[in-house]
Amino acid sequence: MGKSFFICTSSPCLERRLDCQKIHNYLIVNGWQPVKKFTRADLIIINTCSFGKIEDNGSIELIRHYLKSKLHSAKVVIAGCTPVINPDRLSQIGPLLTISPTTLNKLDKIIGAKREFDSVAEPNQILPSDVSYKPLLKCLLLARSLVSSFVMHLDGLSIKKCVKSTRNLINYSLSLKSLVHPLLLFNKNRLFYIRISRGCLGDCSYCAKKFATGSLISNPIEEIVNTFNKGLDAGHRMFFLLSEDIGCYGKDIGSGIVELLNALFKIGKNKEFKIAISNLNAHWFIKYYEQLKGILIENENKILFIQVPIQSASNRVLQLMNRHYSIEDLEGCLQDIKQRSPSLNLTTDMIVGFPDESESDFEKSRSFLKRNRFSFVDIFGYEDRPNTLANKMNNKISREVIEKRRFDLLKVQNKNTSQKTVLKKLVEISRSIDSL
Repeated sequence: MGKSFFICTSSPCLERRLDCQKIHNYLIVNGWQPVKKFTRADLIIINTCSFGKIEDNGSIELIRHYLKSKLHSAKVVIAGCTPVINPDRLSQIGPLLTISPTTLNKLDKIIGAKREFDSVAEPNQILPSDVSYKPLLKCLLLARSLVSSFVMHLDGLSIKKCVKSTRNLINYSLSLKSLVHPLLLFNKNRLFYIRISRGCLGDCSYCAKKFATGSLISNPIEEIVNTFNKGLDAGHRMFFLLSEDIGCYGKDIGSGIVELLNALFKIGKNKEFKIAISNLNAHWFIKYYEQLKGILIENENKILFIQVPIQSASNRVLQLMNRHYSIEDLEGCLQDIKQRSPSLNLTTDMIVGFPDESESDFEKSRSFLKRNRFSFVDIFGYEDRPNTLANKMNNKISREVIEKRRFDLLKVQNKNTSQKTVLKKLVEISRSIDSL
C-alpha cells in the first residue's frame, strides 16, 4: 500500500472537524502525503455526521460516491458519529473499516503507525487546505438521490402533495436568513480552537451523540491556560472553547468552568481578544450563574458569544427531555445578565415537535422567544435517533406539524433579528476583530 491520503468531512460539527485536522497531522508525522484528488489516494478518511436523518443520508451518499471512484487498492476508513449511532446504515453498504470519536487511535493498527495517535498534539486550527469540507457535494448527491426517488414514485404523487412540497420549500427559503449564524459566518477560519474536554455528563432523552463521544474527560486547567497563552503570544485574537458540554467541564478532575474562565481572563486581562463560549447546558448555567455573572459582566467586551441551549420553554417537555432545570429559573438568569450586560451576545438552540409536545407546550416556546431576544437561535425539528429514550416514547408528532412549528419559530426569530440587524452585527463584529 502506498502512503498518500485524502480526508473529507460532510459534518459542520467543529469537534469532529478538529478530529479530522488531528488525523491529518498524525498521518503527516507518520510519513504520509496528502493529495487533493481522492482518486489518487491510497487511504481515504470520510468523516460522517449522524445528527439526523438528512445527515445520515448525506453521509451514506458521500461514502458511496468515494467508494465508486477510488483506487481499487485504496483503503477507506469511516470516521465520525455514524459508525456508533447508526451502524445499520453503514452495514447496508457492506463491510467497512470504522473508527469513532473515542477510538481514533485504532488508526495506529490500520496504517502500521510508527508514531501513535495519542502522542500527537491536539491541533488549534482547522485548515481548509488540510481537511476537505464537502457540504455542497453532500447536498448535490443527496438531491440526486431524492430526485431519483421522486421520479420512481411520480405516478403516486398527487397535485396536492406537489403544492404542499412547493409551499414548504418557499417557506424554508424565506426563513434562510434565520439559519445564518452572524457571529461565526466569517470567523471560522480565524478561530484558535482550544479543546477543553470531551464527552458530557448529560442524559438527554433525545441525544444520540453521547453514544459516540462518551462520558466526560476534561483536560487540566494548566494545559488549557498554557495553550491559550501560546495562542495569544502567537498573535491569535479569536478563541473558541471546544467541548460537548462546557458547563460540566472539570467535574471529573475536581475543577470547574468558573475556575477555568477566571484563569483565562486573568491571563488575558491586559490583552485584546474575543472568546466564544459554546454548549453551556442551561442546567450548568443556572447552577453556576451567581459565580458566572461577575465574570461575564467584567469581560463582556472579550466574549464573542455565549451559547446556552434551551431546547424548550415548557417545563413538562423539559422533564421529558431529561434537561433537569425549570424555564423560570433559566429565564430569570437570562434576563438578569441581559440587563446587566445588554451588549452580550447570547445564542441558543430550540427543539420543536418533541414526542407529546402539545400546542400549549409549543406556544410556551414561541412566547419565550418573543420575550427573550437572542443574537442567534438554532431551531431543530425533533427526529427519532437510534437507541435513545425519546425514540421509544409514544405520542409522536407528525412531520407536517413539526415543520410548521419550526417555521413558526423561525418567523419569530426573523422578526427579532431583522436583515438590517444581522448585517449591522456582521459589520460591527468584522470591524472589532480586524482592530484586535
